[in-house]
Amino acid sequence: MKNVLRCAIALIIALAPTAAQAQFRPEVQSQCEEALRSAGSLLLRERNLTVVDAGFWRASEIYRGYPDNKPVAFGVRLSGPDAENVMNSIQLMTTISRTIINGCPPVGLVTFSMAETDWQSPFGLINGQVREFECVDPSSEPTTPWGYYTCI
Repeated sequence: MKNVLRCAIALIIALAPTAAQAQFRPEVQSQCEEALRSAGSLLLRERNLTVVDAGFWRASEIYRGYPDNKPVAFGVRLSGPDAENVMNSIQLMTTISRTIINGCPPVGLVTFSMAETDWQSPFGLINGQVREFECVDPSSEPTTPWGYYTCI
């Protein structure tokens, strides 16, 4: 189990580097890697779960009104027998999101999704606290206001 956990955490870190992360200063990158290790440990502990992919992107690609000092989003897509349990645990996703947002200075949003579905749960920094975003109907706007996500 420990080897599987180490491999999964390494996978999260290996999959995460993107253009958004490439701009992190070395000390920030080190902080983010540590936050991802901690979050990965919480996520994968005693669960039959696979991280299908994970990565950083600019929050401005989807959202408007995001915190100026937190322009980066992080997402993780899950599969496996325990993926649904994770997606149903607001408390666990909030704890993991808080670990990443508080530990990785540029990150203001963490999104969980389940592979091969449209199920997603975004959590972001709102008024100084990490909270789940609220579901709203799709609109014709190219971006969604911070604190909300489009769902069907």
